[in-house]
Amino acid sequence: MDRKDKVVTEEKDRELEESKIKEALTRCGYPKWAFKKVQEPSKPKVIDQSQTTKSRGFVCLPYKQGLSEKTRRIVKKHGYQANFKPHKTLRNHLVHPKDKRDTKTTADCVYEIPCLGCPKSYIGETSRLFGTRMKEKP
Repeated sequence: MDRKDKVVTEEKDRELEESKIKEALTRCGYPKWAFKKVQEPSKPKVIDQSQTTKSRGFVCLPYKQGLSEKTRRIVKKHGYQANFKPHKTLRNHLVHPKDKRDTKTTADCVYEIPCLGCPKSYIGETSRLFGTRMKEKP
C-alpha cells in the first residue's frame, strides 16, 4: 500500500492503484482483514523500563524436552538468561573429520581380553599391530 501513496500522485489514480493491489493480493490468497490492518496506522511500542530487568549473565545448557522449560524459569528467577543448544546436531551426524581405523591395524595400544571361563580379563600393551598380537596367545 506504500506504493500507491509514494508513486501515484493523483487521487483518482491512487484509488485505482489500491483496487489493483487488493485484487492481485486476493488472487494470491490474502484475507480481506489483512488490507484493513495495513491501512490502520501502527501504534508505537512503549517499553516500560520497570518491567525490563537486566540479565546478570548467560547460561548455556543442552536441550532436554520438558526439563529445559522448567530450568529456564528457575534460572530467570535468579537473574540469568538460559540458552539451550541441541545435544545432537545435523553437523555431528554428518561430519566426521577423521576416518575410522581398523582395530587390527592399530599399533602402540593398550587392550583388554576378557576370559571366557571366568569374570577376569587380561590387560596388555603392545607396540606391534593389534591384529598380529591377537593371533598370539597372551
